[in-house]
Amino acid sequence: MLKINLLESWQSQTIDEVLQSKFFSKKVLHLLRMNKQITLNGEPIRLNYKIDQTGELTLPDVIDASSDYARSVRFCDVVYEDDYIAIVVKQRGVKTHPNEPHELNTLMNHAMNTIDSDYLEPIHRLDQETKGLLILCKHPYVKSTFDTMLDQRLISRFYIANVHNNESLSAQTIDLPIGKDSTHANKRRISNRGQQATTHIVDFIDYNNGKFPILKLDTGRQHQIRVHLEAIGHSIIGDPLYSESHLRNLALCAYKIEFVHPYTEELISVEIPLEDIDFLND
Repeated sequence: MLKINLLESWQSQTIDEVLQSKFFSKKVLHLLRMNKQITLNGEPIRLNYKIDQTGELTLPDVIDASSDYARSVRFCDVVYEDDYIAIVVKQRGVKTHPNEPHELNTLMNHAMNTIDSDYLEPIHRLDQETKGLLILCKHPYVKSTFDTMLDQRLISRFYIANVHNNESLSAQTIDLPIGKDSTHANKRRISNRGQQATTHIVDFIDYNNGKFPILKLDTGRQHQIRVHLEAIGHSIIGDPLYSESHLRNLALCAYKIEFVHPYTEELISVEIPLEDIDFLND
């Protein structure tokens, strides 16, 4: 079940209206309307109840609320956690999730061993060679909310990179479609028949006598930043696919996430300290 603390700002709205504003699917809303186990402060209510008090709203599980990732024996770094989500750090070289049932050494396996929740699902992914922050949802209702927020660009994701020819790189927007590379199964390329993809170079950080671009994603295509930077002549240092590097030492980190929390209405801003990003401190 999902427990939601009702906010003062939701007063005079119906429960149904609040859940619609949190992007609950039509299917889930229909199932909840048919359910008689919804409670507010322990008292049964219907979705058409007009909110006139604060307290704890409890929604029953009308869809499966468990995940099937096996627990590893390792832990992951949790940098933010509440009743709805956790924000964790995926280390370089670690997959986001397993591709085969026997895999145990992925971020999601470590997260299941670290976070006390039967359900954990990421709303986005990171390349195996990219270190960075990931949002994990603790309930499928919450995942529906955050999936839509990501699609509607209500979650800001910032990356920092070290690139070739950085002295000539300027702030700009790269809006180039990305598709599969027919010559290499693991690569992507700029393609007019590909998916729309937008990357913004929004700023630069001067750190340890270096200049490093800050990038913000509108979309999240596979290898998006790597493909876009290579396309404008500034491939990422240590990228074995899109530069001449022979080392798997990708200088890219998803270092900051920022959004207004849909269930608390607080601004959540989390970042990895620059001193913890290895390629900035080599």
